[in-house]
Amino acid sequence: MQASPSEGATLPVDGPNIQLVSQANQLLSGQIERRLREHGISLDQWRVLSYLFDHTASPMAELAAATNITGPTLTRVVDQLIESTLCYRNVDSADRRRVLAFLSKRGRSLVRELLPLIREAEAEMTSHLSPKESRELIRLLTQLVAGNSQNR
Repeated sequence: MQASPSEGATLPVDGPNIQLVSQANQLLSGQIERRLREHGISLDQWRVLSYLFDHTASPMAELAAATNITGPTLTRVVDQLIESTLCYRNVDSADRRRVLAFLSKRGRSLVRELLPLIREAEAEMTSHLSPKESRELIRLLTQLVAGNSQNR
């Protein structure tokens, strides 16, 4: 008999676990995308906007890593956001080789408007969990991501 995860066993990578994580991601992404689509924003655009909301400025490489968006796609997404006057880019005054992305006032206002919709989607996704289970889920996902980010 296989030990349960709570007994310290490691879950198999090629087992159904990857399927569960993928399904959870698709469910939540779908919930969020539906709400964002009504405002003309894609999920990738939201990832960029929400990251910039929490950071004064971000080098493009950092933004790519934080949002898990590849370089070429990120450039296209940021270009779209610039075209919509939701963010802008400037050369880093400390290192002219780096380009920084910033959230515009209009972008900051949009993020504030959309945050309740995102929280609503997250709450809907976890509505069948107790508050304690929801906190534990977030804690475990944070631990999983943080632990694997160190290995990149």
